[in-house]
This record gives sequence, structure tokens and C-alpha cells, in this order.
Amino acid sequence: MPKLMSILSGRVQELIDRYTKIYMERTGRSRELFERARKVLPGGTTYQIRYFTPYPTYVTRASGVKVWDIDGNEYVDYWMGHGTHILGHSPDFVVKAVNETAYGGTHLGYPNTLEVEYAELLTKVIPNVEMVRFSNSGTEANMYAVRLARAYTGRRYVVKMEGGWHGGYDGLHVGVNPPFEGPPRVSGFLPSTLSTRSWSHSMT
Repeated sequence: MPKLMSILSGRVQELIDRYTKIYMERTGRSRELFERARKVLPGGTTYQIRYFTPYPTYVTRASGVKVWDIDGNEYVDYWMGHGTHILGHSPDFVVKAVNETAYGGTHLGYPNTLEVEYAELLTKVIPNVEMVRFSNSGTEANMYAVRLARAYTGRRYVVKMEGGWHGGYDGLHVGVNPPFEGPPRVSGFLPSTLSTRSWSHSMT
């Protein structure tokens, strides 16, 4: 078995090297843009999970199920805006509705009719949802969800799956990358956060 694993690892590395070479040959402008980005964006991206070795692809446009990078390469998009584009990129009726609504204000900053109407719609179409709290990101949503759960139950710990990513919230930033035991392998966590960290459980 060790010999077989060694052979497989060698084969995998061979494929990685081959396709990395092809990728770099086809994405010269993305490499140039990455060098520019590193000077003004930490890590060269606005969100670290978008980085991959040797450098990320920089996309210039998207339509339907496809995206195009700065080098003109076309890709089928399985990322789909972090999962938000269930209808694909820029469907005509969505673009039309957004444009029409934007003329009434782009960020009202006050209670408004749209948030009430949208919340009413969500409570009708999503089973068991009685009320809605909108948030700006998955990180913020999970932070509020954990806080609410602890306030309601009076309990200290929450359960999360190994390998699950729940945003940048410290209380859930454990068991994200293998090995799953021990403190997070990133800097900046307070000892108090780590001492009361959520326990990580495998669902397998």
C-alpha cells in the first residue's frame, strides 16, 4: 500500500505540474494583474479563498453559465457568485428589475417597503421560516445565528462539521483545514476565543 500511494502521489504531482504549466502559458495577463494586485490588496485578492497557486484567474465578464478572464479564456462557472446566481449571470429580467429599482435609490438606509415585501415572500416560499433577519455576509449571518442560539438555549458550545467554512467569525474558525485538531493555523485569535472554541464534530 505505501508503494502504491507513492506511485499515485507521483502521478498526481506530474499532472499538477503539467496543468500548471498550461495554465501559466494561457494566463499571462492574469499573472501581470496579480503582481499589480499584490501591491494594493493583501494576498492579491479581496477574499483569501479566491487565491490559488500559482496565482488566481482575473475575470472581466460573465454571462449565463460562463465567465471570461482578462486573457480571453472562456470557462464554465461552477462558483456562480458564491452560489447566489442560481439563474446564471445577468439574466435579462434580473438586470432590468435591478436597473428599474436603482432609480428609486441604491441604498436607502431606512426601513423600506422592499425589505418588508421580500421578507414576506421568503416566509411564504421557504418551509418553516417565520421571520427573517437580513445580513451583509455569511460571516455576519453565522455570528448572529450563534449568538441567538446561545441566548435562546443558554448553552455554551455549538457543533460544526469538520471542513465546514462558516466565514471569518472567530467562534466558528476551527476544524476548517486538516489537521482538524488543535487551534486554527492562522494568527490573530485571542486566547479567550480559543479556550471557549466550538467543538468540531465529523458527520461521517
